[in-house]
Amino acid sequence: MLRALARLAKGNVLTEREDQYLPARSGVWAGGTEEVCADPAWGPAFRHGAPMEVFAIRTFLGENEMRPTVWLGWSKAQSAPKAA
Repeated sequence: MLRALARLAKGNVLTEREDQYLPARSGVWAGGTEEVCADPAWGPAFRHGAPMEVFAIRTFLGENEMRPTVWLGWSKAQSAPKAA
Protein backbone atom coordinates (compact mmCIF):
# COMPACT_ATOMS: atom_id res chain seq x y z
CA MET A 1 0.00 0.00 0.00
CA LEU A 2 2.89 2.37 0.68
CA ARG A 3 4.09 1.95 -2.91
CA ALA A 4 0.56 2.60 -4.16
CA LEU A 5 0.33 5.80 -2.11
CA ALA A 6 3.73 6.93 -3.40
CA ARG A 7 2.48 6.41 -6.96
CA LEU A 8 -0.65 8.44 -6.16
CA ALA A 9 1.51 11.26 -4.79
CA LYS A 10 3.44 11.29 -8.09
CA GLY A 11 0.23 11.24 -10.13
CA ASN A 12 0.89 7.72 -11.44
CA VAL A 13 -2.75 6.67 -11.66
CA LEU A 14 -3.73 4.40 -14.55
CA THR A 15 -6.95 5.48 -16.24
CA GLU A 16 -8.79 3.10 -18.53
CA ARG A 17 -12.23 4.05 -19.81
CA GLU A 18 -13.63 5.93 -16.80
CA ASP A 19 -11.94 3.73 -14.20
CA GLN A 20 -8.80 4.48 -12.20
CA TYR A 21 -6.17 2.12 -10.84
CA LEU A 22 -3.11 2.44 -8.64
CA PRO A 23 -0.44 -0.04 -9.73
CA ALA A 24 0.82 -2.42 -7.05
CA ARG A 25 3.49 -5.11 -7.23
CA SER A 26 1.09 -7.99 -7.91
CA GLY A 27 -1.94 -6.18 -9.31
CA VAL A 28 -3.85 -2.92 -9.09
CA TRP A 29 -5.96 -1.14 -6.51
CA ALA A 30 -9.18 -0.19 -8.31
CA GLY A 31 -11.04 2.92 -7.22
CA GLY A 32 -10.92 6.61 -7.93
CA THR A 33 -9.68 9.96 -6.73
CA GLU A 34 -12.05 12.02 -4.62
CA GLU A 35 -11.81 15.31 -2.80
CA VAL A 36 -12.77 15.12 0.86
CA CYS A 37 -12.76 17.55 3.75
CA ALA A 38 -11.00 16.71 6.98
CA ASP A 39 -13.21 15.72 9.88
CA PRO A 40 -13.05 18.37 12.66
CA ALA A 41 -13.00 15.49 15.16
CA TRP A 42 -9.42 14.76 13.97
CA GLY A 43 -8.26 17.71 16.05
CA PRO A 44 -7.55 21.45 15.89
CA ALA A 45 -5.05 21.17 13.04
CA PHE A 46 -7.81 19.87 10.74
CA ARG A 47 -10.66 22.21 11.63
CA HIS A 48 -9.94 24.76 8.91
CA GLY A 49 -7.91 22.64 6.51
CA ALA A 50 -8.26 22.63 2.78
CA PRO A 51 -9.95 19.68 1.08
CA MET A 52 -7.65 16.73 0.42
CA GLU A 53 -7.43 14.53 -2.65
CA VAL A 54 -7.58 10.85 -1.74
CA PHE A 55 -7.75 7.62 -3.69
CA ALA A 56 -10.83 5.71 -2.57
CA ILE A 57 -10.01 2.01 -2.95
CA ARG A 58 -12.91 -0.15 -4.03
CA THR A 59 -11.14 -3.48 -4.59
CA PHE A 60 -7.84 -5.15 -5.45
CA LEU A 61 -7.41 -6.92 -8.79
CA GLY A 62 -4.68 -9.47 -9.34
CA GLU A 63 -2.89 -9.84 -12.66
CA ASN A 64 -5.35 -12.49 -13.92
CA GLU A 65 -8.43 -10.42 -12.91
CA MET A 66 -7.69 -7.25 -14.91
CA ARG A 67 -9.18 -6.38 -18.28
CA PRO A 68 -6.51 -6.78 -20.99
CA THR A 69 -6.22 -3.02 -21.49
CA VAL A 70 -5.72 -2.45 -17.75
CA TRP A 71 -3.16 -5.28 -17.66
CA LEU A 72 -1.22 -3.55 -20.46
CA GLY A 73 -1.04 -0.28 -18.51
CA TRP A 74 -0.09 -2.13 -15.33
CA SER A 75 2.65 -4.15 -17.05
CA LYS A 76 4.12 -0.96 -18.57
CA ALA A 77 4.09 0.68 -15.12
CA GLN A 78 5.86 -2.38 -13.67
CA SER A 79 8.60 -2.27 -16.31
CA ALA A 80 9.19 1.50 -16.05
CA PRO A 81 12.59 2.44 -14.57
CA LYS A 82 12.36 3.05 -10.82
CA ALA A 83 13.58 6.38 -9.43
CA ALA A 84 16.48 6.09 -7.01
